[in-house]
Amino acid sequence: MDNFIRWKTVDILKYLPFFITKDELFKTTNDADSREHERIRVKLLKILAQLNIQNATDGIKLWDTFIGIDTSADGIDVRRARIIERLNHNSSSTKEFLEYIANQYISDESARISLFNEHYAMDLEFNKEMCFDLAKMKEAIDTYKPAHIAYRTIEVSSLSHDIQIGIFPCISESTYIGFNSSLSNEVISLELKTVNALAITENTVIS
Repeated sequence: MDNFIRWKTVDILKYLPFFITKDELFKTTNDADSREHERIRVKLLKILAQLNIQNATDGIKLWDTFIGIDTSADGIDVRRARIIERLNHNSSSTKEFLEYIANQYISDESARISLFNEHYAMDLEFNKEMCFDLAKMKEAIDTYKPAHIAYRTIEVSSLSHDIQIGIFPCISESTYIGFNSSLSNEVISLELKTVNALAITENTVIS
């Protein structure tokens, strides 16, 4: 679709005889024209990108208006996903698509869906602490899930329990030597004590 627009930087002098560039006034004039053509070329490419919802940025608000929804409060990826889903109105919302929608509101993208087709239900499980807008996420799921499917959210918190045990041996030795008045060795007493010191550190982390 964009084949009619050149992809290389514009340089008008490339299409003119080389000797013309030796004229300073002529070269300066054409360089100025080249810069203006380049500005217009880049602008056209940006406008062209807005015609494709996968690339649309500034023009996505026009897509919102065309589809008839208001997603201005959501991020660009969520807005694109909602518009694509509306455009593909004949297709059903898949498990993968609903997980993608939910993960737009969960920092670690931990959302997982379990289907229970026989009960027309599903479970949406995610890391509770990583969900930064629970109300918006539920609203998005309600918008795109099949109307006959019920669901419940399972908010998971992880628990880490760590116990550290250290043993520090302490040895004490005492020697008692006694002498009589004539400095002859009379009493020798040797005592050896061993003591174990036990240290326990317990850390509980909830995440």
